[in-house]
Amino acid sequence: MIKVIMKKILIFLVFIFLKLNNSYAGNWGKGELKFSKPTLEHFIKYLYGSGARHKNSDNIKKLYPMVFSAAESGDWSFYYYCPSSFGCITDSIEIQAIKNCEKESRGSECKTFAIERRIVWKNGNKKVKIKKKDLKTPHIIAEKLKEGGFYDGDIKLLSGINLKTGEIDKTINIYGEPINELTSTSKSSNTKKKIIKKDPKITKKDTNDSDIVKKLKDLKNLFDSGVLTEDEFKKAKDKLLN
Repeated sequence: MIKVIMKKILIFLVFIFLKLNNSYAGNWGKGELKFSKPTLEHFIKYLYGSGARHKNSDNIKKLYPMVFSAAESGDWSFYYYCPSSFGCITDSIEIQAIKNCEKESRGSECKTFAIERRIVWKNGNKKVKIKKKDLKTPHIIAEKLKEGGFYDGDIKLLSGINLKTGEIDKTINIYGEPINELTSTSKSSNTKKKIIKKDPKITKKDTNDSDIVKKLKDLKNLFDSGVLTEDEFKKAKDKLLN
C-alpha cells in the first residue's frame, strides 16, 4: 500500500516538474544572441547578486539571481533577484521580467536568458555552464560567454566586479587590473613622436677691421716695391674689400 502511494506521489511530482518546465521553456530564448558590453556587464552583475545595504548598517546582504531577460538585439536586459536561496521563480515572474525588458528594448523582443545562474538561451553552440567556483574569477565567466557565442568584444575592456558587494567597479577591468594604468599605457604606445626640424644655424664670421687694414698695407707695399702692377693691385684691393 505504501509503495503504491509513494509511486503516485512520484508520478505527480514528475508531472508538475514537466508542466512547469514546459511553461518556462516557452519564454526561453533561441537563436543567435550577441550581448553589447553594457548588457554583458549587467548579466555578470546579476550573477553576483549585488545586494542592498541594510538600514542603519554598513552590512551588505547579497541577493540570489532569479531570472534574467535579454533583448534579441543584445542591447537591453532586465532581471529579478530573490531574497532567499530556496528560489522564487514562477512563470508570472518570468513573464514580468520579459515585459519590463521590452519597455526599454526599442522594439526588440525579449526572452529569458537565464534562470537563476543557469543559462537557458539556446544559440546552437555548446551549452554554457556557470559554476559557483567561477564567481571567484569574473573573467572566467566572461570568457565562457564569449566561447559560447554570446559576446564578440574585447574582454579586457569589460568593467570589473567588486567581489564583496557584487557591484560593477569601473576602476578596474574584468581581470582586476586598474583601468587608468591600461588607458595610459595604451595612449603612450599610440602616441607618435613629433620630429621637430630645426633650421640649420648660419654662423657668420666676424671680420676684423684691423686685419683688413693690415692686408691693405701689405698690398700697398707690394705695389710700391713693384711686385704688383697697378691693375693687379686694384683687383686684389677690390677683392679684399668685397
